[in-house]
Amino acid sequence: MVLILGYLLFAMGVLILAQPASTGWYTYVEIAASLIGLIIVVAVFITKKDTKLCGICMMAAGAFVYVVFRIVGTSEGTSIYAYPVLIASMVYLNIWLEIWGNSTIVAVNIIRVLMHINSLNGSDGEAKILNRLVSFLVACTSIRITQILVKFNEENTAVIMKAAKKQEASNMVMVTVADIIIKHFGEAMELFNSLSENLNKNHTSMKNIADSTVSTAEAVQDEATICGAILAQAD
Repeated sequence: MVLILGYLLFAMGVLILAQPASTGWYTYVEIAASLIGLIIVVAVFITKKDTKLCGICMMAAGAFVYVVFRIVGTSEGTSIYAYPVLIASMVYLNIWLEIWGNSTIVAVNIIRVLMHINSLNGSDGEAKILNRLVSFLVACTSIRITQILVKFNEENTAVIMKAAKKQEASNMVMVTVADIIIKHFGEAMELFNSLSENLNKNHTSMKNIADSTVSTAEAVQDEATICGAILAQAD
């Protein structure tokens, strides 16, 4: 939009410099409209960038400049300035914005035909009528293309959402499995710790039994020695 309005300002400025004597009042009106539109577009882009309001304001500014050029201007070539704006507006995938823009274009062209109806004669008149017919066909085509793009975008969004839900369900299953594994691992660790504690206790008991057995054996040995000594003295 900035490029289009900047080009219009540049073209009007060159026209005034090249033919200052033949420049009519309508040229200055067109320059003023282009300048106002450019200021609005730049201001909205700076303050409301990446918002829906920014796109609507930019399209409205472009429509305003187009209306001024078609109503005030004398050149039929200005009708093509609407087509880049229409193509740009399709990016927003907004049917109502597209209908509003195309309705403005068709209405302005009808008004221009009525304003210059007396000049519609010969081949020039046929060219003007054909130009209006082309603008109407472009309007219908652009609206239909936008509808197709919107439907395509909705279908893609639905597919993405479905895949996202499947992925979410899969993630939930994985989380559940992980929780179960962690729970059972904790239980296994508790059982292992209990088993290790019991083994330690058994080891201590076996050591105590072994120590007691050694002590008993030593006591028996001592008693045997004493008995031997007693028997020797008895003899």
